[in-house]
Amino acid sequence: MGETGLTGLTGATGQTGLTGPQGPAGPQGPVGPTGLTGATGMTGPAGPGVVPVYGSRYRPSFSGMAATAGTFISYNVNGPSQGTTLGSDSITVLSSGIYEINFWLTVRIDPPSGAIQLVITINGNQIPTGRFRFEKNFTAGPFGAESDRIGTSIQTTLAQNDIVQVLILTSSIPSYTEASLIVTKINN
Repeated sequence: MGETGLTGLTGATGQTGLTGPQGPAGPQGPVGPTGLTGATGMTGPAGPGVVPVYGSRYRPSFSGMAATAGTFISYNVNGPSQGTTLGSDSITVLSSGIYEINFWLTVRIDPPSGAIQLVITINGNQIPTGRFRFEKNFTAGPFGAESDRIGTSIQTTLAQNDIVQVLILTSSIPSYTEASLIVTKINN
């Protein structure tokens, strides 16, 4: 046999074959750098919180007011207020909600006894949980009359424009001093 001849020229490239199946996924790459901070969004609507509503009336004077049955306790000094209207013997709330009503009074009692019954009213209607009575029997001391501080606190639902007052139902005492009426919204 003779010697192998020279290699011939490379032939033309054939057609591309079919794509084979996808191989398995490679390992996860490293975390990239943090992107730039986006623009600040618009402010959302206000939440359902309680808007402060309160009002207070006082009678800080030691000069007595007649404790007459069928009359409302009167006040002569305005305290802080927001969302209320203050009257001489009342506080009107300007929004509906659940309110706490606090009332305090100093009563003067002459020997041998005295009693007073009061009630918190809403628009002139008595609130059963707002009724309270004070009665005292005592022997006169060296100074005669005595003074005692009485009061109550209640929570109740009030409607817009409700008027809160304290009514003297019965009284066998001559006078009262140092009254306070405070109304505070605690929930919508």
